[in-house]
Amino acid sequence: MELLIAELDGEARSITLKGRSMPRTDESPPSFGLQQRGRINYPPSNPRADVSLLGSVWLPTTFQGEWDDKFFSPKDAPRLVGFKTLDSRVGNTVVPAGDNARRSIELVEAFSLMLRIGRELRVEWGPIVRVGILWKFDFQPTNGQQHWVWTMDFEWTGDTPFRPIIRKPTRINARSLFALLLALLEAVRKGIALLGKFAELYAAKVKAPMDALTNAITGVLEGLTSVINNAITPQKILGDLKANLTKIKLAAKDLLRALNGLVDFAGPTTKREADQANYAILVISKEAIRIAANMAEREQELAKLDTPDVQDQVIITDGLTLRDISQRFYGTPNDWIFIAQFNSLPAAPPTGTLVLVPYRSS
Repeated sequence: MELLIAELDGEARSITLKGRSMPRTDESPPSFGLQQRGRINYPPSNPRADVSLLGSVWLPTTFQGEWDDKFFSPKDAPRLVGFKTLDSRVGNTVVPAGDNARRSIELVEAFSLMLRIGRELRVEWGPIVRVGILWKFDFQPTNGQQHWVWTMDFEWTGDTPFRPIIRKPTRINARSLFALLLALLEAVRKGIALLGKFAELYAAKVKAPMDALTNAITGVLEGLTSVINNAITPQKILGDLKANLTKIKLAAKDLLRALNGLVDFAGPTTKREADQANYAILVISKEAIRIAANMAEREQELAKLDTPDVQDQVIITDGLTLRDISQRFYGTPNDWIFIAQFNSLPAAPPTGTLVLVPYRSS
């Protein structure tokens, strides 16, 4: 049995304790327990308590042991990886890659360096895996610097190196969409107003796509008004909303195509008037492009609502487990069964398997 303590990033240093350098397990064996967070409250005159749970956390773990130079035989000597130099090494301070510790003071220096740097560590002791921080390293030398009594305290952040990803389901924000559409429509109308007396000259080519754009936006605004006033729920207008956003996008593109042929207008007018008209056309064209882009973005957001149960998908790679996926998306590895049941998968799906990650009910 060995105890591996490895940095997750940076220089990726690691220390492997084995043999008589391992923590003591006879008098005070280390604990790797869990604790639930929450509150239990007994309301007045109620024999049953209200329970509010926040989720479980890993309890801190303390390792204790002794290191002695005479036990650092090739069989029992701890292994050091990623430590380029050790000041305590006699003679040449350079540490070859993957070298064994030669004296116990080298372990003291190596663990002290890990604590000062403060990177997240992966700790493996047989089947037990934890990820966390070396919070405290205490040591007392005896017999010069040949024998050391030591204690390490670890605070755990989980049992997998994957960080949880907190995602919220897509929702229809009626007020923000209403404000956006209103602003876009007003911008186009201001562009038309800039044309002034020349608006009639463009009516034949611009009126139809402009009317289509206005009607499409107005239709969406009416539906959103009902949502904002709580007359209907957002889901009830989802189908019409997606269709109308597509209409707005297409109408904006039609308007843009109609405007493309109107730049550099030359007619029975002065150059100043022509420049003003051309500027107005460019303003309207810019707004048409902005409308089309915004509607395309909103279409993508609404498309996610077609599969409300699924928030993401993950492909199983070497070393990735359902417990890792559960930790990443839910903050706990314990919901891996939920993912397995949703996908009808075994506990250990093979590499290359596509896993759908569903939203978990709160």
